[in-house]
Amino acid sequence: MTLPANHSVSTEARDAWMLDDLIASTTPPGETAAAGDARRAVIREMFRDLAPASAEQAMAACHLIAMRFVLNAILRDALDATLDPRLRARARSLEVSASRGLRAWMRTYEEMRGEEMRGTEAAAATAGSEPLAVTGSVPSAAPVRPGRSPRP
Repeated sequence: MTLPANHSVSTEARDAWMLDDLIASTTPPGETAAAGDARRAVIREMFRDLAPASAEQAMAACHLIAMRFVLNAILRDALDATLDPRLRARARSLEVSASRGLRAWMRTYEEMRGEEMRGTEAAAATAGSEPLAVTGSVPSAAPVRPGRSPRP
C-alpha cells in the first residue's frame, strides 16, 4: 500500500492496525474461540494502560506486550514436565534472556514517556511567556571541585 506524501493516518487507525498485527502474531496454534477473545481483550487493555502518545510509543508498547507473551510461552516450556530435560533447561536459560529483554523494553518505554512528559511540561511552562533576549556572551559554567574556587 502506497500513501501520498501528504497523507496522515489517525492515531486510532494506527493503533488499530498495530493491535491487529500484534493480536495475529500472538495467536497460539489450536487456540479456542473463548481463549482468543480473552487474549484479544487482555492485549487491548494492556495497550490502553500503556497509553502510547506517539507512533514510536505505540510500537514500543506492542513490543512490550509481545515480549510478555514470548516470556509466558518460554515459562510454559520450562515448566512442562513432559518435555525432554535438555529442552526444559534451554527454556530456563531463554527465560533469563527474555526477562532481561522485557525489562529493557520497559525502561525504554519509561524513558520515552519521560521525554514526552518533560517536553509537555516545558511547553506548558513557556506557553504565553515572551522569548528571552540574550545579550553579550554567556560564560560556560565549568564544574568546580568541592573546596575550590572557580577560576576567574
